Amino acid sequence: MNIDSNVLIAGLVTSAGLIFLMIGLSSGSATSNPLAGISGYGESAWDDDRNMAAIDMVEFKTQKFSPLTRAFQAWRDSQKQKRPKAAAGDEVSPMARKLMLAQIQMTPLEWTTTRLMIGGAVSGLAYYRFGSLIPAVMGALAVFFITKIVVNMRANKRQMRFERQLIDVIGVIGAGMRAGSTFNQAIEYVAGHVDPPAGPEFARLSREAQFGIPMDECLAHLAQRNDSNELRLLVNAIVVNRRVGGNMSSILEILADTIRMRIKIKGDIKTLTAQASFSGWIISLLPVALLGILMLISPAYVGPMFTNGVGQGILGAAGFSVLMGMFLMRKVTKVAI
Repeated sequence: MNIDSNVLIAGLVTSAGLIFLMIGLSSGSATSNPLAGISGYGESAWDDDRNMAAIDMVEFKTQKFSPLTRAFQAWRDSQKQKRPKAAAGDEVSPMARKLMLAQIQMTPLEWTTTRLMIGGAVSGLAYYRFGSLIPAVMGALAVFFITKIVVNMRANKRQMRFERQLIDVIGVIGAGMRAGSTFNQAIEYVAGHVDPPAGPEFARLSREAQFGIPMDECLAHLAQRNDSNELRLLVNAIVVNRRVGGNMSSILEILADTIRMRIKIKGDIKTLTAQASFSGWIISLLPVALLGILMLISPAYVGPMFTNGVGQGILGAAGFSVLMGMFLMRKVTKVAI
């Protein structure tokens, strides 16, 4: 059986992209601290700090990376030595933070390259199969949205676990301080006895404090690494209490009740908007699924939609309408607290 060279090349590119993607996903789930090595990517606010460099070296040696990921990191470190250091105060890019929260051990450049490889290969296969730009563009967009949805789902799942653990963390810190422990000792206890993802986060907070970084800055780093309004409430309350004084255990008790109520309200809103959100996804994906089924059952019947100018215009207008509908449904069902 003769295999077209274009199909073979596209298949190889797709396989390579999928391999990179799976390495990133597996490496992220294998490590106990998905945010370790954040400053090693050259995008951290503390890239030029000796203490943070020492922390990252300790965390790097404790990671269990695949050989290919270690090769990427070695190349990344060599490139970091050639470029100027990031200025103090720079923030982590949104994509880097999202990848770390999703437990994907890739830099933004590696992740973008992987998505482009998979999207280009799928687009090329679609163009070779149907001979039109419409399926090629649809294939590239499908890869773009699917990978984005996967990252968002993993990041949101981790964030929900972290926010649920915050109530227990606050309770442990408050109980420790009422028993006579210092704040740093209570943080160390949380780091050693709380499950991920909160445990590793507070373990890093404790290590930063042990390296001599002021506790206020350590707490600011913790809030920067995690996109959580509940955590910002906790950090702000602790920082203000440390500066002006007061009974921190009672403040933490009130804060735990506040966060518990916020999480309950979030759950109620999610329950009330679940039907509308699910209906929006079904309505948006139904035309795409129907078109795919028709392409499999009767390609000759659907073919003119991709080759005729009028059909291509109709497909473009339909795709734009579906995307706008998805965007509006998400806006309607998303309630900020």
